[in-house]
Amino acid sequence: MGIMGLPLLVAPAIILLPEGLAAAVALPVAGFLVTRVGPGPLALTGTIMVALATLSFTRLGLETPVSFLTLNLVLLGLGMGLGMMPVMTAALDVVPLELNNQATALLNMLRQVGSSFGIAIMATVAQTHQAMHYVRLAEKLTYEYPMLPELTARLGWALAAYDPSGLWAVVAAQFRLQAAVYALADAFIPAVIFGILAVCGVVVLCCCPKMRTGRPAQQEEDADGARLTQTLAHF
Repeated sequence: MGIMGLPLLVAPAIILLPEGLAAAVALPVAGFLVTRVGPGPLALTGTIMVALATLSFTRLGLETPVSFLTLNLVLLGLGMGLGMMPVMTAALDVVPLELNNQATALLNMLRQVGSSFGIAIMATVAQTHQAMHYVRLAEKLTYEYPMLPELTARLGWALAAYDPSGLWAVVAAQFRLQAAVYALADAFIPAVIFGILAVCGVVVLCCCPKMRTGRPAQQEEDADGARLTQTLAHF
């Protein structure tokens, strides 16, 4: 079996490629605009795009087309590219120049911890909800089940009549697959909640005056160069 006629080991990389390309395009654009419009509008735009893309993944199903995934992955990549760099720049901007290295290490640690925490939550939700969806699908199974004629035709009417266990094995496999997809969609619900909280946080930060430490002009130029180097090193 494969996806889009490609092997299973290759198809995920092809599907996820647009997200990486979109982020690669958005990062330099964000770097160009951050000094002109400020980090607030870019961060707000990026987090909203990430939240919308994540919300769309809660609608995943077996019939979801690849074009739907590609469009929302591109939106997710653009949002991450536009939102992450301005947030990093704003965070390092309020740190004294001599503490930039420590601040970058702290931000990297927080990012890793947050990523691990989010993955753990999503994996837990997916695992627990898969069994729940499987039970619900099994409870709805009757002879009027919409996919039953298709599955029966796939096995052959004669085989289904003389060996019903083969038919029910196929139905059970179909239910397991459908339950796994539904559970994956449920796993994105906590991500949507965190995305909404991130949008609210960025809105609050946009309403606050920008914090700056008093530095001479030369130190300010050196700080800008150091912040750019630290931000690029972060990615």
